[in-house]
Amino acid sequence: MDIAMTVLLPMLMAYSLIGEKFHEIIGTLMFALFILHHVLKRYFVDKENQKIRLHPENKSMKDIIVSDCEIQGVAVKVIKDLA
Repeated sequence: MDIAMTVLLPMLMAYSLIGEKFHEIIGTLMFALFILHHVLKRYFVDKENQKIRLHPENKSMKDIIVSDCEIQGVAVKVIKDLA
């Protein structure tokens, strides 16, 4: 995922060379990759210890374990199929 973002960023900055339509497509892909990389987490409830484990989609990040949290949104379909 990091490699894809690194490749897309210079292309995104070359707006005058690639045109408006392609710029919008690359920008949307960059946004989706950023969300996948930094924000999305899977939600697991540990009833035995009464804790909540948030497991990030980014393999380089560690799980977050909390006693209480608030879910502010749910990802129904992720653009992970494109990567």
